[in-house]
Amino acid sequence: MRWYSFPPKSLRPQLKLRVPKGGELEAEVTATFLETPIEIQCEGENKHFIHRAEITQELELHRNRP
Repeated sequence: MRWYSFPPKSLRPQLKLRVPKGGELEAEVTATFLETPIEIQCEGENKHFIHRAEITQELELHRNRP
């Protein structure tokens, strides 16, 4: 699943999932920003960069087993 926001603004995707008894859910959430948190400079001929910053978090959910 992917969510995006254009024009850029606050985005809060909401999702409901059903996990069967004894089920597990593994997920990786990645947020991509069009700006870097620190300034990056590179000098020289024919150098072109697209500035991006990514934050990734892995989640693991185990439903209680009887």
